Amino acid sequence: MDKATIKKQSRGLLRIAAFLLALLAALYALSATVFSHDAAQRRGNNYVRSFSYENEAPGTVEVVFIGNSDAYSGISPAVLWKNCGYPAVVCGAAHQSPLFSEMLLKKLYRTQSPAVVVLEMDMLFDGQGKAVTSQKARCPDGPLQRLYRLMLPERLEYALETELSVIEFHNEWQRYFIGFREPMKNNHGYYFSKRVGKVDEAPNFMAPTEDRACLSADRLGMLKDTVDLCRRHGSEVMLVALPCVKYWTMARHNTVADFAEEYDLPFVDFNSNEYEDLIDNDTCYRDEGNHLNYTGAKRVTAALGERLRETYGDRLTDCRGNEAYAAWDGRRRHK
Repeated sequence: MDKATIKKQSRGLLRIAAFLLALLAALYALSATVFSHDAAQRRGNNYVRSFSYENEAPGTVEVVFIGNSDAYSGISPAVLWKNCGYPAVVCGAAHQSPLFSEMLLKKLYRTQSPAVVVLEMDMLFDGQGKAVTSQKARCPDGPLQRLYRLMLPERLEYALETELSVIEFHNEWQRYFIGFREPMKNNHGYYFSKRVGKVDEAPNFMAPTEDRACLSADRLGMLKDTVDLCRRHGSEVMLVALPCVKYWTMARHNTVADFAEEYDLPFVDFNSNEYEDLIDNDTCYRDEGNHLNYTGAKRVTAALGERLRETYGDRLTDCRGNEAYAAWDGRRRHK
């Protein structure tokens, strides 16, 4: 190959490299401005609740709740603030997966240092069905299993979406032509609803059994990775199952309880007999036993606040009366 050919090919490679660098710079610029998570908060994007922490000043969040729609329907940070003075956010979306939750937490830790992370457990079974087994679920955790989880295609997809939010919110340009949604009230990730969906007939879904819900080793591994991430950042971890007549079962409770015991984590199941008088099936759900409404969320949040105070009172700070949190007093009521 002569020098002229080499020189020509080198120029071609340099042009390609320059184009890729310019494209990457443009993607980062758009992700930091027009298509940022903060901009999505203002425009009411579908993922707005997952990134609710973007509304909070850096280093101010004490408690983070991570999960799917059960979490953002069933936990009200405003009620937790009123009762306990703990500034908190709910970071969740419909069908939010354990893997996406882990990637979300990695980004959250860049600006926040929560003392406690509460993981809502329905997301662990989302899409997994109701099959049961008599065996305890195991989480293989050797080097090959960890490498496999690191190489999952979904991990790259979620990493790109959280790092380059223009990929996640690329359809936002349409709103300039079809109109924006009304900006969401800052309920710190909570979905406010007074709708009542009466449960016609509540099944005995928590009847005692030794069965375990079937769960893939991948899902268990993702949960363990999330717990390890929280612990590396100095956060305590609590597992929670919110009231859900429609999908929760005693078999699912047993699977989560096994994991909690193995990894020395507190597990609060609001479907258990301990809380049987907490929820009124006639008034506390918004959709016939799946998601709580505001009446149910107030009750659950109050009970969960007490558990947080009992379990982590030495780690959590009552910030009521602190001038740095004056805005929380002003936003205490849902509108």
